[in-house]
Amino acid sequence: MAAYYCSLTDLYSRLSQTAVNLRIDDDASSIGPCQQEATNDIQAFCLPDYNANDLLSNANAAGWVNDRAIDLAAYYLCARRGNPVPASVEKRYERAMEMLRMVMDDQMYIPGIQRRHTDVPAWSNVRVWPSYEYKKIRVEMQTSEPTSPTGYSQFVDWPSLFAFEF
Repeated sequence: MAAYYCSLTDLYSRLSQTAVNLRIDDDASSIGPCQQEATNDIQAFCLPDYNANDLLSNANAAGWVNDRAIDLAAYYLCARRGNPVPASVEKRYERAMEMLRMVMDDQMYIPGIQRRHTDVPAWSNVRVWPSYEYKKIRVEMQTSEPTSPTGYSQFVDWPSLFAFEF
């Protein structure tokens, strides 16, 4: 079984067990594709900025990701056979999609999850040492951003950290 961001119990609590059963009376296995579509939509909007494991753990802890997945899966379940979607479910779907677009556009952050990248730019002041044969460009840690960079490794000039200049 795949790891979905919402469960059948979540859909029962949102729509009621009777409503879910009426929508899957022709094919009981059709609820999985609705959950998968909701999971895929959230991943499409959020994976560029958030780690997949963090999204899954937030969904398992009944967090923000789980709430949005329930909104999306309930909409897909209601619209599955071309039936009209209840207005309350459609409003929650539209709100969830708006929030996901805001997350993708960096206008909103998912609460409880750390982003992959820092929000502020980092800089490294470098010095070129012609006397070195390899790695002539060295980072001067005293005048550079103290946070470690994401996406690449920095070569630190350790001798310059312990040298004094007059």
